Amino acid sequence: MTRMRTGGLAVAAALLATAGPAWSAEKLTTDQFVRAGAGFACISAVAPGDGAEIPCLRMGPLGVGMARAEAEAVLGAPFTSVQDRGDETFIHPLAWRDVPGGKELAAYVALAYDADGRVKVLQVSGVPIAQDWAFSKVRLGETEAAAIAALGEPFAREPVPDTGAQLWTYGPWPFSFEVLDGRVVSIRLHAG
Repeated sequence: MTRMRTGGLAVAAALLATAGPAWSAEKLTTDQFVRAGAGFACISAVAPGDGAEIPCLRMGPLGVGMARAEAEAVLGAPFTSVQDRGDETFIHPLAWRDVPGGKELAAYVALAYDADGRVKVLQVSGVPIAQDWAFSKVRLGETEAAAIAALGEPFAREPVPDTGAQLWTYGPWPFSFEVLDGRVVSIRLHAG
């Protein structure tokens, strides 16, 4: 059974009646966010309280709330780790590109864990990849228009000085995108 994680039938009615992206029952797939009025609804077949990780905060085979052992069973050991916003963040390569003198990361997954060893930050960054690492129908390399068609206009846009990208946020919902030259180059999900 498909359930709205954030409001049941009232959200369903609002979702289908909003002036945002045109949604219909045929277009809805599970485990994704869709615009519902001024916010979002998580469409999921997982009943609330089933103990699963947050079903709409997923990309590819990974999700926020997943145990570290499960994530590393999928990705292997991390390539390296860096400090990011006060967290040790583990980098797992998804794609490499040839450069003079060697190779460099072209796409990667970055994971940070909470004190219980569960994924609290899941970020996919880089060039488009063959694997399907979509978040609510948005993938690396998508155009701005495709991202807006999937989730609507961001609630805020800010420059990312280090990369020249633009950060799109949808707070208080726990996801954001970085857009560079009109394309999505990073998707970040985090625990509420």
